Amino acid sequence: NTIRAGEKFICRVEGHSMEPTLLPEDILVAECCDGVSLHDGDLVVMRNSLPASQAGVEAPIVHRLLGKRLAHEKDGFILRTRGDNLLLCDETTWTQDHCAGKVTCLLRRTATGYQSVLMHARMNRWHASLGRFEERLYLNLRSLKRRLIGSRAPALSCLIVRTVHGLTRKAHMRLHYMTAHSSRAKRGCR
Repeated sequence: NTIRAGEKFICRVEGHSMEPTLLPEDILVAECCDGVSLHDGDLVVMRNSLPASQAGVEAPIVHRLLGKRLAHEKDGFILRTRGDNLLLCDETTWTQDHCAGKVTCLLRRTATGYQSVLMHARMNRWHASLGRFEERLYLNLRSLKRRLIGSRAPALSCLIVRTVHGLTRKAHMRLHYMTAHSSRAKRGCR
């Protein structure tokens, strides 16, 4: 089926790469859009281009947009994405043609049913900034570890990386908590 710009569709979260923002069994309401209208921090639904034999099924991938750059006039934008629970950006080169849409609302199962949470642009940008910081720190520590092989520094840098990842994960959780409990989030999905 063809989905036109502005139309909404739903998908269900199955993996752990976006925890704690998205949990398995969460339902996402997404709006179809092109890569041009995306902003840093948006949760982007990407059409999986892997053959079914590699990916198991051709399920869409939902990750956070950290940045986009113009590749060529005719090719459009290249999108840089990353899961909130991952240290590095995706290795897959996503183009704007892979973009199926962006998440506008999250439905999370609770003891009494489903709770809806709207995605806020400001919180999404904070998540993206946090993700870029964590990736840069990890890459710098990894290069430091390579230079200091043979001493106790590699074990120390691994400990630092794990600590930083834990702290940034807590920051992601705090941002998600703030989003879920803001007065605007309680309006529900539109």
